[in-house]
Amino acid sequence: MTTAHASSRATTAIPAQATFGAAGGLVGGVAFGIMMQVWDMMPMVAMVVDSTSTGVAWLVHLAISAFIGITFALLAGHRPAKMLPATALGLVYGAVWECRFRRTATDQRGSTRSLWRQRAICAVPASLGRKGG
Repeated sequence: MTTAHASSRATTAIPAQATFGAAGGLVGGVAFGIMMQVWDMMPMVAMVVDSTSTGVAWLVHLAISAFIGITFALLAGHRPAKMLPATALGLVYGAVWECRFRRTATDQRGSTRSLWRQRAICAVPASLGRKGG
C-alpha cells in the first residue's frame, strides 16, 4: 500500500507544480510584457501569428509565458524550495527562452531583425552561432 500512496502523491504533485509554474510564468510574463509594451516591442510578438493587434500580442506573450513557467516547474521540481533561489533560477530560465525566441523570430522574420537588434535585452550577439555574421 505504501507504493500506491507514494505513486498517488507523485501523480497529484505534477498538476500542482504545473499550476504554480503557470502562475509564476504569468507573473513574469506580465512584468516583462509591460517592459515590452513600453519599448514598443509588442507588434513583433503579434507578427508571430500574422497579426497587428496589441491584444493578440498580449495573448500570445502570456501563453508563451505560462508555457515557460510550466516547463520550468516540471523540470525543476522541488529543487528550488526557497523563494529567492526559485525566482533567480526562473529569471535565468526565462532569459534563456527570451534569447532563443528572439533568435528564432529574427531568423524567420528578416524584417524585424533590425528592431530586435536595436532593442536587445540580453547580451547575446545576434550573430552568435551564425557564419558570416
